[in-house]
Amino acid sequence: MKIKVKKIKHARSLSEETNAFTGALYVNDEHIVGSGMNSFLEQMSKEHRTTQQSFTRMCLMWLEQVAERKGPQFVDDRNKDSQRIAELLMNEYVRFIANSRRISEEEVLKNWDVWKPSKALRNV
Repeated sequence: MKIKVKKIKHARSLSEETNAFTGALYVNDEHIVGSGMNSFLEQMSKEHRTTQQSFTRMCLMWLEQVAERKGPQFVDDRNKDSQRIAELLMNEYVRFIANSRRISEEEVLKNWDVWKPSKALRNV
């Protein structure tokens, strides 16, 4: 039980730090200051390859989750473009898997937990 509570606290802390970091990239609620994000991305490209793989998996999992969340409790004017683009990416990925594996899109969706983009990354 202690481990689960510790993980939840760590996840919340990391989420708060991410919120502070991404929030600091906006000026006047319109313009993104590119140098901060670009510096972060450049640094990530220099990290250990396993760290890069884990970070990519986390980003894909986030996009998968955003695409699956629908309705006013999850989407409003502040994040509707994110949801729309994430959903578009996932739909295109479904088509890609179906075509490359010669299976139906329905089959991919039926077994989505197996075919999700985040599952396509190998564990190293």
